[in-house]
Amino acid sequence: MSLVVQTMPDDPTRLARWLDEILVGDRLGDLVDELAVVHPGRAGASLHQVLGEEVDVVLDRGLVSLSTDAFRALMRQPHLFLELQELVFLNGATYWSQISRPGSLGLRTAEMWTAIAKRLPSSEPVIPLREVKPRSREWYRDVAVSLATAAAIFLTITLVGRFGRANTPPVASVGWGWSKNDGLPKNSDARGYLNSLADIAEEWQNQRPETRSSVAMRVLEFRQGCTAVLLADHPPLTIDQRNELKARCRKWASKLDDVLARLENGEDVERCRFDVDLTVQSLVKYLRTEAGNS
Repeated sequence: MSLVVQTMPDDPTRLARWLDEILVGDRLGDLVDELAVVHPGRAGASLHQVLGEEVDVVLDRGLVSLSTDAFRALMRQPHLFLELQELVFLNGATYWSQISRPGSLGLRTAEMWTAIAKRLPSSEPVIPLREVKPRSREWYRDVAVSLATAAAIFLTITLVGRFGRANTPPVASVGWGWSKNDGLPKNSDARGYLNSLADIAEEWQNQRPETRSSVAMRVLEFRQGCTAVLLADHPPLTIDQRNELKARCRKWASKLDDVLARLENGEDVERCRFDVDLTVQSLVKYLRTEAGNS
């Protein structure tokens, strides 16, 4: 399964609407995990502390209604999207019910209802959630009154989003590369910044795992680093340099995704690791060359 951030629009004007769709879908947990690589957030900070009175505006009209400062603050606290999702479920206005849900959510919802139905007394009628079409704030409040229904929706929309990822590789706990804590360079000049990025990428060679699972984990850790680069601001670089770096990073990420898929499909481990070696050589060469031109 591909990373959610790979589908994130480059156009800032479309980003808020895209996030609204993620909030009512089934992959919010994936997105929070991926964003946390770059912005782990401040422990204890609540949604109301970060957004203040603008929380009510979001519940009425979505994230597109947020001020620029509030939106940036929220993006730096990705764990708060889970809190916002629950508030949208309980108190969201009609706007939220009009956003289309992904087909996978309907399938998971039906499965959840089947499991719940087996635990309910036979005299209790069960209405599949996919037949319920919320249209107002009152609908959400009525649902909240019903403990069984509320539990079903919450599990389907929130918990499945966070933990129901049977086909997704485990998120690696990274201690190296671009995605480790403070993994991106601190240089104030473009030349030093790009060379430092190259130095960090070369950490790939520090370990040479042999087994399929260990190689896959090492590649996954490197892939998380690409996400960190894609989400970072890179202040020492010019706009053109940032755009080019991110464009190339998407290509590197795609190659790593391909290697992971091949490992999962049983391809030769040594060959897959060698192909990552070539990708690393290519990206390091680009970063060194770009640093020399800065």
